[in-house]
Amino acid sequence: MKQTVLNALHKVATGLAPAVLTVAWAAPALSQPQETATTDTEIPFTQADRMMIAAQINHVVKRYFAHWEGLPPDYDWDARFADYLKEALAAPDRRSFSIATMKLIASLENGHSSFSDELLDDEPTLPFHARPIEGKWMVTSSFIAEVSPGDVITTVDGVPIDRWLEPSRAIVAQSDARAKNRLLLLQGRALWPQTFTLGLASGKTLTIDRAAPRGERRPARKPFEVETTVRPDGVVVIRIPSFDDMKFEAAAIAAVKTYAGAPLILFDVRGNGGGTTPETLLRVIMDRPYAGTIVNTPMTIAEQDAHASFSSAAPIWQMIRYGPDRTQPAADAIKGPMAVLMDGGCGSACEDFVIRFQSGKRGPLIGEPTFGSTGQPYFVQWPQWKMSFRISTKREFLPDGRPFEGVGVAPDIAVPQRVADLTASGDPQLDRAIAAWRAAKP
Repeated sequence: MKQTVLNALHKVATGLAPAVLTVAWAAPALSQPQETATTDTEIPFTQADRMMIAAQINHVVKRYFAHWEGLPPDYDWDARFADYLKEALAAPDRRSFSIATMKLIASLENGHSSFSDELLDDEPTLPFHARPIEGKWMVTSSFIAEVSPGDVITTVDGVPIDRWLEPSRAIVAQSDARAKNRLLLLQGRALWPQTFTLGLASGKTLTIDRAAPRGERRPARKPFEVETTVRPDGVVVIRIPSFDDMKFEAAAIAAVKTYAGAPLILFDVRGNGGGTTPETLLRVIMDRPYAGTIVNTPMTIAEQDAHASFSSAAPIWQMIRYGPDRTQPAADAIKGPMAVLMDGGCGSACEDFVIRFQSGKRGPLIGEPTFGSTGQPYFVQWPQWKMSFRISTKREFLPDGRPFEGVGVAPDIAVPQRVADLTASGDPQLDRAIAAWRAAKP
């Protein structure tokens, strides 16, 4: 798709978003199963309920989804929705319906658009987590003694792991393969069997039962609080695990003020999944003007859509474009060297933070590219079944217009995690980051 911008308003030429919502299907035969209440819910889930959910999804996606230009030029939502509708109405049970719906939303390839059903969320997770590191599927944490951090997974039920995971990719909604790999075992677990055989690079083969008792997590999870560490060399590391509660931002601000004047304040935002952009923290630390993102968001004008509905030409979809906003530094902003350590787990509001930190030249971004997704989702909930879905309503760009969704924010100094880090004591990646900062100092 090609986008033309004219002042604050620009149009996206696409055949994806018709002006008039039309949902058509054949009436289900009377012999179609009418699902009754189960232990999962006291509310029956019928064919009519499936149709209602499908219709709402179709309407909301066409009205609010902001990322059509990020999809392949031949992507056809209407065709995919028609195929989905056949599958969803013929699904033998609610679980199969939800998996089909996850697959539909995942086809939008957006990390802030997804479908959730607590029926699936309540199923046992895998007793370990793994993601690709240096080209290998490395176990990064484990709740069972049979599998340890640092183990390399080669096969599942005798199938090479990459081939085994391929069906799961179809139901995991993320913007690029790197982000998808990071969450593939967590979000794609609905397609894993209850019991399976795991093959490790060591030659070890073991049977995993997802329902079996579990021990303590290894390595132990860090407290979900802001942690401030003063290293022997005076470097202050402020680990911020999230921005989804104001307390995290407040604690980080307090730490910055306490240790103003340190030889380096390093913000560790590895694994910070976002929340709300930490504007107050930015005002405290930014010592020169900084820019935010450029934002595209859909705009619907009913009369224009009505005119378009009489035309056989491809519909015109209007988008509002605004930004980047520019913020002046506060007179009392804290001075001194600062840097950020980030990874692929830094997403959404965390990316808002690092983008502004970088645009204001406050210090280097160190580590790995970020997650590459933001979007202020529009939520739809069906509380009677504990289902929900969300659709991203804005597509953001770096201040200079370059994309970061599906790409991530690139570090100024690359310091990737290594396989050996998983079994080493301490935090080798953090040590390398500080050493790299010193080496890069003018």
